[in-house]
Amino acid sequence: MRSSLLIALWAIAQAAFAQDGVECHRLVSIEARELCQKIEHSKATLASVKLSLISDKRGAVIEREAALALCPEGDGPVRIIKIRIPFRPKPDQEIIPTIVGGKEYRLRHVRGQYMYKLQFRAFHDIGEGKSEEVPICSSKHIFIPPQYRRSSELASLERHRVDKVYLTMTKDTYHEEFFARGLETMRTQMAQVFTKLSNDRVPSLAFPGRSLAEIYFPEQLVKLFVIEQADPLRRYGLPLYGKPQRPEPEIMRYVFAELFLYGDDAFRYLCSGSLACGRFQFTNNPVWTKKGLYEGTYTTVRRSCKDGDGKQFLNEDFWEGTADWKNSAMAAVCLYDAELAALPPDVRGWYLRDPEGGLALAVIAYNTGGGPARQAYEKLSKLSGWSQEEAPIRSILQIFNVNGAFELTQETFERLPGKIFLMIKHGKSFMNSEPCYYIHKWFESWKYGFGGDPAHVPDCR
Repeated sequence: MRSSLLIALWAIAQAAFAQDGVECHRLVSIEARELCQKIEHSKATLASVKLSLISDKRGAVIEREAALALCPEGDGPVRIIKIRIPFRPKPDQEIIPTIVGGKEYRLRHVRGQYMYKLQFRAFHDIGEGKSEEVPICSSKHIFIPPQYRRSSELASLERHRVDKVYLTMTKDTYHEEFFARGLETMRTQMAQVFTKLSNDRVPSLAFPGRSLAEIYFPEQLVKLFVIEQADPLRRYGLPLYGKPQRPEPEIMRYVFAELFLYGDDAFRYLCSGSLACGRFQFTNNPVWTKKGLYEGTYTTVRRSCKDGDGKQFLNEDFWEGTADWKNSAMAAVCLYDAELAALPPDVRGWYLRDPEGGLALAVIAYNTGGGPARQAYEKLSKLSGWSQEEAPIRSILQIFNVNGAFELTQETFERLPGKIFLMIKHGKSFMNSEPCYYIHKWFESWKYGFGGDPAHVPDCR
């Protein structure tokens, strides 16, 4: 009787877990299933927790509540604690949370300011000045869509808030099976993207007369996704909040594990400080240039990317378009095709001979714009002994060091708060080292898979 009851309860729990698309019961190892079930149980427990925005006397929001689900080792019950954190924390400072419940716990801020990146470590005081770390297996946040974040008015923010359960991947919630399932999901989804590009006969700008689906392939999108989402601060152990960090070579595997646990919500509404949004981190920031108004990357791509009948097909709305992984992925292919079309003709020939190396300059342009990519090509052409027929990895990385061409003035630097940790003080200006780490991740993902033996890191600082 007891055995039958346990089986029935287990089946009910599995059905509940599977509702959000996380099918824990399909995992092979007992360890993976148990961890998955624990995480799903914590997510279900958090679902009913109410969170508040805290305002001052004028009605301006100054703090927001979040909730953490602590999962002790073994069969201990999930413990929920609420915290208060600044509504708009400063990107270069640690967050010191106020614990609303669970005074026997203390928290240490690890990184991040908002839902998709915010990470804490929790410690349980056990007396005599001692404490033990307790894994955090899920959390709940008040999510404000980026287009509404400028307001501090409580009434406005209450109208647009969405409460979400989400936790960026950590060593406590990671399992190799999660990585494998997430990678499988991403590859399946990107194959679907290319099927649509093929059916719609979307032409290539870089290779006239041929379609995008003929020239490019799904694995390129898989690599682009992971290098966009693998935080270089974590990957290479760069200093954060003035403190040294431990490198996390497994961060690329974490990205896919997170995709497994959170499905379509994974990275869906993630926006960086410079408003690069979604799985493929598109921006759409208009800027005046010598040629007139540049309307933004996403708008420009949307207008130039057309199907075989000459019709635009990408979502007109930037926020909706970047939140839709299929739309965002198609836009990504269109963008690096357009960047490749803008580079010198022999780069396209290089791509046909060597897709990994040949696409590298277009990937640089995807991240930093066409100017740096063309500068990179010019520098490559001047390197003695370099040729496209040889492995170009070292040569390309060599030009993205502190002597590169990505120097920024103080004024420009101040407009880029989201990239502050990738800027290196260099005389009276700042050096943007992001392209160096970005292109390094590109080659690393091809050579070592996702987080295998760490490749040699060039002097990006």
